[in-house]
Amino acid sequence: MTAEQAKERLLEKIVGLQRLKGTEICSIPELVIDLQGFDIPELLNEMVKEGQIMEIEYVLPEMNWRVKSFYLPAGTEARIA
Repeated sequence: MTAEQAKERLLEKIVGLQRLKGTEICSIPELVIDLQGFDIPELLNEMVKEGQIMEIEYVLPEMNWRVKSFYLPAGTEARIA
């Protein structure tokens, strides 16, 4: 599998699930197997830079020392209610 194919696989999963947290990747066995040998955070960063996906970062009040995030398909509209 090439890096581009790995990115396509990640994009399929993000679109299919309608969002994906980076930490959830390790709980999807078929994705872990498919992406074995790749630097997944680097792939996700490249995909954000390339405009394939977007990353939403947030900080919870009770965990203000930690930035959390999740990924959405490119073109997603986000609103804060």
